Amino acid sequence: MQKSRWRPVVRASFFGLVAATACSMAWFGVAAFSSFELFLLAIAVGMVIGLAVRAGSGNVGGRVYQCLAMALTYVAIMGAYVPVVVDGLQQPNPVPRKADAAASEEARSPVGPHCHLDQTMSEPAEEALSTTEAVMLAIPLALASPFFLAFSDVNNFLIAFLVLGLALREAWKANSP
Repeated sequence: MQKSRWRPVVRASFFGLVAATACSMAWFGVAAFSSFELFLLAIAVGMVIGLAVRAGSGNVGGRVYQCLAMALTYVAIMGAYVPVVVDGLQQPNPVPRKADAAASEEARSPVGPHCHLDQTMSEPAEEALSTTEAVMLAIPLALASPFFLAFSDVNNFLIAFLVLGLALREAWKANSP
């Protein structure tokens, strides 16, 4: 009976997915409860996932396993932010309010406080998303979060990419042939 050539890849994927899930939960726990992220934890995540993929492949290594380990490492680290994004998406959007100075000027207006053409009518706050909707939106947002960081804060972006790059490098090295 001939062995399937995909069997080691499927087994490596399973081992890597289990390790990625555990590492993602650990990353979220550290980030949520300590209010900071550990540089060394990223390296450990890459090593653990890389070694799990290597073990699942039967210690073969190679490009397929290197790419698999890197993808799982990226998903594990960025996936840890899904609960944070879901929480943010489930908050109802507040109604924008005008500044107090503008409000007091409207009150003194000779025409009355509600007669300005540019005034927006008060609208009820939007309803919060359901959990399913929030999770479906949070997954791609969390996976793209390093790129959003690039536009908001360049210094944190550089540090985040350095940490992420080191984690991916460890996953790559663990599966080198």
